[in-house]
Amino acid sequence: MDVTNRHEVEQLINNTIEKFGNIAVLINCASVILQAYLYNNNYDEWEQGINVNINGVLYSICAVLPIIHIQEYGQIINSSSIGVHAISQIPTPPASTVMPCSNAVCMS
Repeated sequence: MDVTNRHEVEQLINNTIEKFGNIAVLINCASVILQAYLYNNNYDEWEQGINVNINGVLYSICAVLPIIHIQEYGQIINSSSIGVHAISQIPTPPASTVMPCSNAVCMS
């Protein structure tokens, strides 16, 4: 399943409901670490990072939230990659999408 494809995410959630009858927990843990240096105008890599690390989380939350609301129970867990901590240890951190994306999702 491609977390950057909203329809695939929605289909996975629908299939899960059909098979199990409910959703007790959603764990978002998909992420990519890209070396998207902005000074190289590497927009494709930057957009891929945004699509996986932020939009993928958004799509899954939006697909599952109405179900959790109807059920009146459920948990959503957004997990950050350890790669964020590894990148932060580099003396001159590259302009990778993983750190701002992780911060946008997990620290908000």
